[in-house]
Amino acid sequence: MSKLLSQGGFGCIYYPGIKCSGKPQDNKNIVTKLQKNDESSDNEIDIGQVIMSIQNYKMYFLPVINSCPVNLRSIDKKILKDCRVIDKDKDKDKYILMEIPYVANKSFYTILIDMYASKKHIIVGLIETYTYLLEAIGILLSKQIVHFDIKSENILYNQNTHLPLILDFGVSIQMDMVLQMDKMNIKKYFYTYSPDYYIWALEIHVINYLLHEMVKEQDFRETDVKNICAEYVKHNKGLINFSQDFKRDYLRACETYLLTYVGREKAKIIQTLLVYYPTWDNYSLSVLYLKTLSFMFPHGFHKNTLIIYFSQMLLYNIHPDPTKRYSLEETKKKFGEIFFMEEHIDNYMDLIDTFEYDIDYTTKAIQADLHQLSRTKGITKRS
Repeated sequence: MSKLLSQGGFGCIYYPGIKCSGKPQDNKNIVTKLQKNDESSDNEIDIGQVIMSIQNYKMYFLPVINSCPVNLRSIDKKILKDCRVIDKDKDKDKYILMEIPYVANKSFYTILIDMYASKKHIIVGLIETYTYLLEAIGILLSKQIVHFDIKSENILYNQNTHLPLILDFGVSIQMDMVLQMDKMNIKKYFYTYSPDYYIWALEIHVINYLLHEMVKEQDFRETDVKNICAEYVKHNKGLINFSQDFKRDYLRACETYLLTYVGREKAKIIQTLLVYYPTWDNYSLSVLYLKTLSFMFPHGFHKNTLIIYFSQMLLYNIHPDPTKRYSLEETKKKFGEIFFMEEHIDNYMDLIDTFEYDIDYTTKAIQADLHQLSRTKGITKRS
């Protein structure tokens, strides 16, 4: 019998997968995502087709590779009973099954929990994973795709190759299409104002605010800037290990940048901010790694120069002003200068020797963070 592996705001994942007939899959290399047949599922299927056109995509991504409509009456009720996306009293034939490749896997944070006995493995694993994920984001960007939801839950380690894979393209955006849309049509991609969804860059929150919170003919005001920036900084987990003085400076930088848009028309602001999409997935990845460093060093960042330089680079990538962020290529270059220059070998060995690690704290911090992120509006289904 197919078993529920996981679920979120967009669907339920089953393994073994479920056939279009509603019966369990014989193919053990497939998991099935069950969700409503709507614009969100259409988008994920379309994105999957683009990704499958990429050479060696299986090394980086787990997209939807096939799909079919399904009537829930054909599926064993025992299988469906815990799937929260199902509307119990509504049409049973408005759902779709989407096939995704299955690989034996472990979660992103496994590298911090399962490998805690080896400090060298933790450091090496983080370095290799970061480099590989930058490459994957660059591949998506070459197809003008923004994943739009880069976070630990959407990154798995392939247990056979020991490489990270990016999954869940349900809210991903084909930017070449979006840049040609009018304001009303982009609402299906920018679907909620949720400043507590801290993996999104400041300008994404601004776009959502303009689309969902402002009166139709109202111009952008200074009070809007103050409200957005206060909520954005309050919930930004990338800043968790930094001082209150630093956070105040970061807040001022947010306000300084957004004040340049005060008095301008909403449509023109949105048009301007959309241009910065090449930085968005790198922003999310940088938040993930700043947060990961905070789990590793709960009392403040390590005095080792490698960690200091790395955190500084990540901070540039979450700068409130998108023009000040590093591009992907600049990020790769900076990262290489930090970790792969011969003169930094002593710093690297010193980091391994002096790295003190509290597995109990890290595990609890990870669990608390995953719980909080799962409760934000940012992961709820598009309306």
